[in-house]
Amino acid sequence: MPVVYFITHPDVVVDPAVPAPEWRLSPRGRTRMTSFCDLPFVRSITGVYASNERKAMDGGEILAARNGLTVQVRPALHENDRSATGCHLRNSARRRMRSSLARTKAFGAGKGRRTPRRGSSPAQQASHATKRPAGTSASSSHGGVATLLLCHLLRQPISRTLEQPGTTGGNYFVSDRASLALIHDWKDIGQA
Repeated sequence: MPVVYFITHPDVVVDPAVPAPEWRLSPRGRTRMTSFCDLPFVRSITGVYASNERKAMDGGEILAARNGLTVQVRPALHENDRSATGCHLRNSARRRMRSSLARTKAFGAGKGRRTPRRGSSPAQQASHATKRPAGTSASSSHGGVATLLLCHLLRQPISRTLEQPGTTGGNYFVSDRASLALIHDWKDIGQA
């Protein structure tokens, strides 16, 4: 059964001197993503999509290289616009994201009410854009986008109760490619 894996980028190097969209995966993040690629089901992936942010591209490139593929950039997979908020260190950024989800507003610019529609399009793009109709695909993106998409797939109101576990990213959920019905919710990328 072809599926869509929606993966959040793992640990990043947070550098206040570098714009957040240009942050890269940390050595630990790269190791976690490489370990994910060793899971048996990863071999079934025939298309890899990523946000245009560097950390998501890093994750997507590691995944694509495992299967001899090329990452296809999908700007709709980008994290919520944080250009107006500046750099926030991990705990501060997480508190702001949770507060924003609780108020049904996306972090930074844009309204959360609009974001689920935007959030649903990445899964649709990923599931229909590959040239192999029966193929399984993977999207490398961000926690905020993934939470909004998961809320949409479950037909739940925007809620922080559905955000990824942990504090460093590197989680995934899986949906059926044809129907986008959720197969399983959050798992750490280290779990099969």
